[in-house]
Amino acid sequence: MGKAGHAADVLVEVGAALAERLHQRVADLLAVTRPVPAALVAVEPLVGALDSARTQLVMEKLLEALVATGADHAVLDITGVSTVDTEVAQHLLKTVSAARLLGAECIVSGIRPQVAQTIVSLGIEFGDIATKATLADALAHVLNRRGQRIGQQRTGQQRTGEQRLGQPRTEPQKPGPA
Repeated sequence: MGKAGHAADVLVEVGAALAERLHQRVADLLAVTRPVPAALVAVEPLVGALDSARTQLVMEKLLEALVATGADHAVLDITGVSTVDTEVAQHLLKTVSAARLLGAECIVSGIRPQVAQTIVSLGIEFGDIATKATLADALAHVLNRRGQRIGQQRTGQQRTGEQRLGQPRTEPQKPGPA
């Protein structure tokens, strides 16, 4: 076999080794990835213009999600909503009330400054409804209410051999040459 044949063999070996390492990395990532528990939180992002019919649809969809998943928290994220009128604000309040009737705490997140000014000028009271600046803040609020923080799991959810989220991964030690 000539130099070209040897170089081709080396490339095949290197390619196989890289493929094996990539396959192992993917397997490692899949081993630490687990689905978010369904009962964690139902998130309903709202984008665009809202009217009475659309907010009614949002309420129905959120309530169905709460029942289907058993979620004990719901987040109405209105970051993508540019304007809110009295009717829409009232519908949002009714959605929160309906979620509460199903046993879920509801948080409204992403209220823009213009929307906040409109809500206040319309005299609409959110009362004891939790509001957060961002969706991330709302999710952190949910975790805080459960006595958790980001990177921490609920008690009893870590199975043997699983990596905890938010913690550095340690590579298993491979035996060296003897």
